[in-house]
Amino acid sequence: MIRFIKPELPPPERWLAYLQPAYQNHWFSNFGPVHELFAQRLSERFGNGRRVAVPVANATAGLEAVLRALEVRGRVVVPSFTFAATAQAVLAAGATPLFCDVDPVTWELCPTALEELLDAQRASAVVTVRAFGLCRDLAPLESVCARHGVPLIVDSAAALGGTGPGVPVGHAGVAEVFSPHATKVFAIGEGGVVLCPARLAAAVRRAINFGFQDGDVVACGVNGKLSEFAAAIGLAALDELQRHIAARRATVARYLRHLAPWLERGVIAAPHAPGEPPWQTLPLLLAPDADAEALRQRCVRAGLELRRYYHPPLHRTRLFRRYGLGRTLPVTDRLCASMVCMPLHASMKPSLIDAASALFSQALTDTFHAREPIHEPTRTSARLA
Repeated sequence: MIRFIKPELPPPERWLAYLQPAYQNHWFSNFGPVHELFAQRLSERFGNGRRVAVPVANATAGLEAVLRALEVRGRVVVPSFTFAATAQAVLAAGATPLFCDVDPVTWELCPTALEELLDAQRASAVVTVRAFGLCRDLAPLESVCARHGVPLIVDSAAALGGTGPGVPVGHAGVAEVFSPHATKVFAIGEGGVVLCPARLAAAVRRAINFGFQDGDVVACGVNGKLSEFAAAIGLAALDELQRHIAARRATVARYLRHLAPWLERGVIAAPHAPGEPPWQTLPLLLAPDADAEALRQRCVRAGLELRRYYHPPLHRTRLFRRYGLGRTLPVTDRLCASMVCMPLHASMKPSLIDAASALFSQALTDTFHAREPIHEPTRTSARLA
């Protein structure tokens, strides 16, 4: 079986040395010396002198902490085309998710739909998602939020190490939140990173430390701190990050060369203008009304593990359907029904990429034989490479 995910964390010999300050100081949590070094390195690497990093226990806790730091109440706009953690963080912060449709081309929160929703509904904040870790310019969403006087928070869980228009990802909205979960490109097992201006960072640190400030409890908070052990793994992972990203970008380029005939015929669609993402996975959009689940099962039987992100859409899950307010999200439903993701990990050998491409191509042949193209023909492989 060609596995969809193969988590790759630094081996112990690469991160144990980073733990020495924790043992020397007998300090293993609560913003210890390794944690602070990790925060410093992240800030230097991704902050561009304008933002600082706050390591957190996980990205969900990071999103919750930003919402708490901003004292957000009431409704928070989120896409339904995302992982459950995005909306769960809104609930955990004491707010209510308000689902908005996404754009059919970018697969991310639609500025027009957002504008219409904010005109019709009162909201206290907007959380957008960099779907699949893609790295686009979010200025249109920032403009909509500015006009309505609400903060924009960016769930960039899979995007750490990517580059948008000229700058590293991490500088959109009031804060961006990343996930170094074991399944991500920058993997430490469990953890999160909030990148934001220093003033907000102080409030985020307070929110992940039970609301403490100067020895007093001044606000609601949780225990969302990152341990010294996870920070040590993070420091070692930073050393290897660019190598991992380069390997994944080469894998995507090879995939797209193999899949070019399908892209050119419009049988599948690859991400449009994705920037320079770290490529946790390669998402591909199938035909309207295509049975993505049948295709996935066909590939699994042939020895190729595909995944379906983000399926089902949140507004159709048992918990979150109550927050739909009777509104329809046609683009979200379409994407969730027809999206599949290819296996991708930094150690994939060319022969394995070629084999995965061949198995997927055969499944497409079996599924779409004699069908008309489904998208405008695109030649995205050169841009994505």
